[in-house]
Amino acid sequence: MRGYLALLYIVVPGGALLYFLYNSSIDILGASRAGTLGYSQMIFTTILAWLILGEAIAWDQYLGACLIGAGIVLVTRFRPKPDAVPGTSS
Repeated sequence: MRGYLALLYIVVPGGALLYFLYNSSIDILGASRAGTLGYSQMIFTTILAWLILGEAIAWDQYLGACLIGAGIVLVTRFRPKPDAVPGTSS
């Protein structure tokens, strides 16, 4: 019985709830912004682990956060304009 409770604890918040919240963010923000938000999840997870659990942050995690941040900036900054998308006519 204890194993089933542990499985339920993992499945409900880690699976069903997050699936619902991600799909809700797609409805609210749109797919491209929700996807960008998904990339930043690793940065927030690391920060929360440091704040809540007292985990140490190593140099490679700082490097990874910088690369993720740079990727998010590049994707959002150099996004094609709506009228410059091939195959569309106005």
